[in-house]
Amino acid sequence: MGHVEESVVGKYLESATALTDRYRRRRDPVDLDRALEYLEQALPHLGDSVVRTATAYCGIVANLAFRFQRRGDIADLDRAVVFGEEGLRRTGGGVPALHGNMSGLLRIRFSRTGNLTDLDRSIEHGQRAVADGGPSVSPLSHATLAGSYLLRFRFSGRDEDLNEGVRHAFRSVELTAPGDDERMSALLVAAGACRLRFQRTGSLVDLDSAVAYQSEVADLLDDHHAEAGIALTEIATTRLTRYRYLGSLRDVEAVMEFAGRALSSPDEQMRARALACQAQALQIRAEWQRCRDMEDAEASALSAVSLAKEALAKTALEDPLRADRYQILASSWTVVYSLTGSSEAAAGVEVNLAAAQRLLAPDDSRVPFIAVGLAGHLVRLADGRLPEAIASLRAVEAAAHPPDPLWTATARTLIAALVTAGLDGDRSAADEVAGLLQMLAEVRTMSSGELVISALYAAEALLDIGHPAAADSYAAATGRLAAAAWHGLDRVSQEGQLSEFVGATSEFSGVATAAAAAQLEGANPARAVELLEEGRGVLWSHLLRYRYSRTELLTHNPRIANRLTEIAAVLDPSASSIPTLGGLS
Repeated sequence: MGHVEESVVGKYLESATALTDRYRRRRDPVDLDRALEYLEQALPHLGDSVVRTATAYCGIVANLAFRFQRRGDIADLDRAVVFGEEGLRRTGGGVPALHGNMSGLLRIRFSRTGNLTDLDRSIEHGQRAVADGGPSVSPLSHATLAGSYLLRFRFSGRDEDLNEGVRHAFRSVELTAPGDDERMSALLVAAGACRLRFQRTGSLVDLDSAVAYQSEVADLLDDHHAEAGIALTEIATTRLTRYRYLGSLRDVEAVMEFAGRALSSPDEQMRARALACQAQALQIRAEWQRCRDMEDAEASALSAVSLAKEALAKTALEDPLRADRYQILASSWTVVYSLTGSSEAAAGVEVNLAAAQRLLAPDDSRVPFIAVGLAGHLVRLADGRLPEAIASLRAVEAAAHPPDPLWTATARTLIAALVTAGLDGDRSAADEVAGLLQMLAEVRTMSSGELVISALYAAEALLDIGHPAAADSYAAATGRLAAAAWHGLDRVSQEGQLSEFVGATSEFSGVATAAAAAQLEGANPARAVELLEEGRGVLWSHLLRYRYSRTELLTHNPRIANRLTEIAAVLDPSASSIPTLGGLS
């Protein structure tokens, strides 16, 4: 390459870099198009310089990816993949940055087309980017590879994909420091990895880690940032997960807030994801409102249906998440049906679950979840198809294993199905219910609220037929009441959790009373008293955590004593009635 030609190429590359940087700041599409023009003009004049060749092709691939995110035109993605492959050929395949770009591109294309070959190739390129990068490997290479492994885990269900995803996600965070440009991407991937592993193992450490990572993201986040859409929807998704396990209404409101902010994203697929999150939050809100105002509950449920439909309409036909959107729409109709019993809602559940099933390959890990969802719907209908539902659930349960979330969902639904069908005269079915409940009680990934509901279903039916496991089932329900309304929740959420079990916010002793009665039937009065005390004092025992005798502490250190009173008031506003003493604050 001559000096003049080399100088011209250098100016092309410098100009393209400056325009790309300006695009990241100002989001002006004109800058993006001009940067691409400069880079493509440089291609014929790159000569043998591997550095310049890598710079040019990396720039083209990145800018085409930016343009795809802005316009949603799959042709931009396809062109980016072609340029990436050409760049790897011209550089001999030894440029980690190009492998990293190809890994990200192919994962994005998979998310639009559902072609698993793209996802497998994404992982292969990601592995090359990490391996060839050596000690100076970019944190984003680990983050991109982690994202691909975690995405494949969603469809494969293989623990090795999850473990590799978690390993690379944590490594990406380790390689960044607060203030680094790559920090936000690394935190988001690590949070997603922790959330997925929590759903697999039930470890609250992972859930807390996911929230902590995302809290740092929220502190860094500007809604106009290039990754704002994905960041906000990831935060909303994690809060949904935490609600389902812990039951705090504050998490539901946080979902509405963060997903609402994500609706301003220029990426329509991010807007679809945000709408799907809001639809799920409204489903939860409707369930809470059921005990207070049926009109409000129905309005929330119908709003959930509307948002779920909008999310589905914005989801590309080839997007592998389209099946998930149908499932969310089906679950929204399920809530409407539970509130109204309307035939329209019942049809909405079946139609959308069938649509989701048609989109999936037989070996897709989501297929059995859809089967369980459809069986659960048939249980609610309690029509002539109930035996079909029970047979389907037994088939799924036999193929799954605790503590897998699929097994947990199947076991809960199967208990409800068997109870609905009736246990009278069918000792084997009664034994099956008792055995499933005993296994569910040992699953860490199951929320305490879900266990209480399943235990109550089982206990009442078992008691009706005089089955000896009835007492243990009621005891299992009572034993989890305190955890279902755990002391970390606000008072409204605690009362809401408990009212779900007894149908009224003013009386919390129904579960414990039934448990005690079952023990008395078995001539065990001492245990009956224990369960009665355990169940009727759930909120009182929580209150006692914020009450203490301050007399001795006031004598030695009144400032600390009054500070503890202030903290108690924050944790539980009803504690604020305790006056400060000693005249000190």
